[in-house]
Amino acid sequence: MDTNSPIYIVNGYHPFTPIPEKAIKTKLNYRFALILDTYPFDVHDIYFKELLLIKILVQVSKVISYDSLLVVVDDCIEYQSIEDFSKYLSGIHEDDRQPPQRIEFRKNGNLVCIEETEFWYHCGGPAPYGDSYTLSFYTMENLSDSLQKASFIACELHGIRIDKIIQASLESIRLTWWRKLLKKLKRQILFNPL
Repeated sequence: MDTNSPIYIVNGYHPFTPIPEKAIKTKLNYRFALILDTYPFDVHDIYFKELLLIKILVQVSKVISYDSLLVVVDDCIEYQSIEDFSKYLSGIHEDDRQPPQRIEFRKNGNLVCIEETEFWYHCGGPAPYGDSYTLSFYTMENLSDSLQKASFIACELHGIRIDKIIQASLESIRLTWWRKLLKKLKRQILFNPL
């Protein structure tokens, strides 16, 4: 077992969770995230395990009811299957391999799940995300239990442990500008009465 690459699971949102606009517009309100550490204990440089990523994506895709998907690597590179994305990764230099920016799962043309990768590896980032690739899956229904089981299977197949399961807020913490203003005004009234 590879004990030098811990993975964390997050069910829900933290105040700094960057929520994709597509998830908001299509009411994909539930978040399940896998934090893949890029600095294992025995390596002193950024480290990405593409085989683990592919196993995770294959297992997770079994949970999601979809009939088409789009893997977006960047503005110019897209794939219609996880298998094609895997072939792309194996065909490029190891130092250039990274998770996709996003994966869109569709059923009957409708977006049913979006995976958005949070690239925290260059900027450190707040705990528990610091120095990681975080795979955030947004769904219409709460699939956390099923996604968690699928993640455990993928990690077991790769000999990696899931170190911690973090229960965050089930509600998105995103506030609109007017709610932020109202909250600020209430605070001012409470602490600075006339």
